[in-house]
Amino acid sequence: MSYSKTQSILLFLSIFFSSMVYAQPTLEACDFFEEENGLLVVEMESLPIAGSWEVAQNIDGYTGNGYIQWTGNQYFNQTGNGAITFQIKINTPGTYTFNWRVAVGNGDDGTLHNDTWLKINGDNFYAKQGGVHTTSRLKPKPQCNNDPNYGCPNGSSSNGFFKVFGGQVGTFQWKAKTSDHDAHDIAARFDTVGIYTIEINARSSYQAIDRLILWHTTEQRSVDAQKLFNPESPCLTNIPTSTHDHAPTPDFHVFPNPAQGHFWVDLGGQSPKQITLLNYLGQPIKIYETSETKLLISTRALEAGIYWLEIKIGMKRGVRRVVVR
Repeated sequence: MSYSKTQSILLFLSIFFSSMVYAQPTLEACDFFEEENGLLVVEMESLPIAGSWEVAQNIDGYTGNGYIQWTGNQYFNQTGNGAITFQIKINTPGTYTFNWRVAVGNGDDGTLHNDTWLKINGDNFYAKQGGVHTTSRLKPKPQCNNDPNYGCPNGSSSNGFFKVFGGQVGTFQWKAKTSDHDAHDIAARFDTVGIYTIEINARSSYQAIDRLILWHTTEQRSVDAQKLFNPESPCLTNIPTSTHDHAPTPDFHVFPNPAQGHFWVDLGGQSPKQITLLNYLGQPIKIYETSETKLLISTRALEAGIYWLEIKIGMKRGVRRVVVR
């Protein structure tokens, strides 16, 4: 084979394989995860990040496709910056312990760049120390100021957020503590099956967060929950009535989504129809009865955030997520 032909073939193969690499689909962010058997596992790079959050791969030992870190300004006494909000579905009510796998991604001091703001909108979001029988319980500020059964954490806390610290320089470890010099574990209680919200805000720059877990204190052991071969929890696009519910679902469409001012529900000519608008916790806000093929729903009285739209047509039931801006 001539040199020129060899060059042509090598050039073709180079272009071919390069196109295969760049044609790889990017991972889509997920903001709704379902707990199974008392365990919730979330890879942080699966979350809908924006702004100065970035996915990185510089620290060895991460799980999944990388980890996230905040590269913007530091917000030691202020929440609300770099918000990452996502929903979870709890199928096994009870008390869960929270932990995440973190590292310090900048510098050589393990006490710097090692904390992030956290809020879990369960029925009780608190911190505990020393096991289930200890009397030491904390709540974030300002809730702790109004509850005589709970103390306030040492150090920063604000707007229902705990400052959660942990991590070693350049090495991932399971650690999620709050209260300076008096470390407490993070916990949340969920009284009913339903949809709950977790919110993460930026605090220190370059704390690396690999994955987070919630485990039911009577269904799982911490040592089992922290095993790295545990798969990520299912990422869902609607609210199932049950993990074993295989009833047919109606075909309908919601647009525009995200919505600003209003959105349409296209019911595809099916009837009779009942439409329920729910908040992010799955609580009904308004019920519509209609025989029209399309329904216009105003969002002007709604706060910005995530809502759910449940459609019932005969025995069929379907749910769609709606984002209101």
